[in-house]
Order: sequence, then C-alpha cells, then structure tokens
Amino acid sequence: MTCPHCNVAAGSKVIDTRGVSDISGERTRRRKACLACGGRYTTYEFIEADPVRAYTLPVISQKGRGGGGGRPVGARNKARGSDWLARILSQIDKVEGDWAKIN
Repeated sequence: MTCPHCNVAAGSKVIDTRGVSDISGERTRRRKACLACGGRYTTYEFIEADPVRAYTLPVISQKGRGGGGGRPVGARNKARGSDWLARILSQIDKVEGDWAKIN
C-alpha cells in the first residue's frame, strides 16, 4: 500500500489495531505509520460478505490463441475453477455447521 501523504510504497508500521463494529458490520481498524515520511493514516479491513462473488472472475482470452475444437479458450480452466470453488464452499458450509454444533 502506498502512503497517502508521500505516495511511496516503502512500507508501513502498524501502531494500533482495534476491532470495530458498526452498521456495515465487523471491521478491523489499523493505525499505521509510513516508514518513509512518518505520516500516520488509518486503514479498515473487512471480509467480503459474498464469497461466490469474491472468487468468480471472467475468463478472457487473447485473440488468435487456441480456440480449436469448438470450445472457447479457457473453458477447461473455468470448469476446474468452478469445481474448486464448489469444493471450497462445501468446506465452508461444513465448518459453519460444525461451529453451530459447538455453540
């Protein structure tokens, strides 16, 4: 991340971390200091509410590459990705179910 004060990506040091809960949900508030200029700024981190949207990306192919066999370029990889996503989502559902049993 670049510093909003000096626009240099030299890195930052976390000064303070707090959990924040408000209308938009659970977030993590971090106060950071730029290692280049010493300027301080705040970042907010949160988890995506829709995991399907977070992992679904369109497949875009370059002109002139592949395309033989009647299938669009990247169809096999897209199918593999959707299988992977289905497995991940089923594991998340299993963990949520186990967590619900514990609590």
